[in-house]
Amino acid sequence: MDRTSVTTGMRYQGDMGQPLPAWLAAIVLAASVCAGCTDDEALPDLNSGPLVQVQQSTSASGAYVVVVFAHTSKLTRGDYILQYVFTNTTDGSPVDGLTMTIVPWMPAMGHGTPIVPMITPLGGGAYELDDVDLFMAGLWQLRTTTTAMESDQVEPALQVE
Repeated sequence: MDRTSVTTGMRYQGDMGQPLPAWLAAIVLAASVCAGCTDDEALPDLNSGPLVQVQQSTSASGAYVVVVFAHTSKLTRGDYILQYVFTNTTDGSPVDGLTMTIVPWMPAMGHGTPIVPMITPLGGGAYELDDVDLFMAGLWQLRTTTTAMESDQVEPALQVE
């Protein structure tokens, strides 16, 4: 029996032995290639190993210098644990006791990320930033507002490949 599918327009030559549509064959091939893959194998570990400096910026008021550290020098798309180290520009002393908010922002795309990084003070001017979601390649700003005696801003920029 020869018939044409109404929805796809493909011709079938009966119920048995009909060829797979090209789109279905592509799905079957992709599934077989990825059958042995897991998320752990596909994604590199972005948050292990020694910390390396990836950026340095001065705050808007000029009161602080912030150095940004990551566990890799080449940033790729992913969810990072970063570290800020704040020092006073006047004497280089560490700046502790800051309260801060961080908004990862992609200026070229006009959006940020819905995930709010968690900030943990470590002492010695260091702060751990957990859940910094840099999910797209491109330039990201870490729009940071600090409060201690008065408010200040700093926007370290990170290039993600």
